[in-house]
Amino acid sequence: MTLEIDRRPGRVEGLSITCHNLGLVHKRRGDLDGAERMFRGSLEAAEQLGVASLIERASAALAVLREPKPSRADQPPGPLAAGTPAPPKRTPALPHSRTPALR
Repeated sequence: MTLEIDRRPGRVEGLSITCHNLGLVHKRRGDLDGAERMFRGSLEAAEQLGVASLIERASAALAVLREPKPSRADQPPGPLAAGTPAPPKRTPALPHSRTPALR
């Protein structure tokens, strides 16, 4: 419904923002094709308006989608990898004394 409302003349900025937000939803759900479609719609509307900030935002979102995801083998080892010392254990805090202070 929102897209139908924002397609009216004079509502192109709203269309760009709505498409961008829907692209984020698709991306979060793992639907990268749907995300790309929405981000392209956002970019098209932003270019029609000529608003640099909207163009940059849509272009950046598309660029992130195109980046290959690193495999686990490509990632640096975590803090507990072999050969890395474990962080020191914390000693439990001592309970506070309930005795009144001496005068």
